[in-house]
Amino acid sequence: MASQDVSEKTVASRPHVTERTGGLLPSDRLSSLSESESEADGLDDIDDAGWEDVEPDEESMTVVSLFDSATFPDLDSMFAYCREKYDFDFMATRARLGLDFHGAVKLCNFSEY
Repeated sequence: MASQDVSEKTVASRPHVTERTGGLLPSDRLSSLSESESEADGLDDIDDAGWEDVEPDEESMTVVSLFDSATFPDLDSMFAYCREKYDFDFMATRARLGLDFHGAVKLCNFSEY
């Protein structure tokens, strides 16, 4: 019985807490959310002058041939290699078959076998 009296006093002393749910009222939830959002927005205003990325923004990419293990720095050189060595023009084949993105991926996966 004593613990029930304590909880009633606690609820009565905090008008923003409902007796039925014990939680914040919707308007109080919104105001507490907006307060935390405004605090987070303040972090974005920090001056980043003098800070540099540790890694460059550019990533190196290696492209593997559709028919063997030869590697290339870009797609164009790989496509040229496949045209010259294997007489396979990927872009022409894709256009001739009317393949969309997923069809082109299936064609690439099929050429691996």
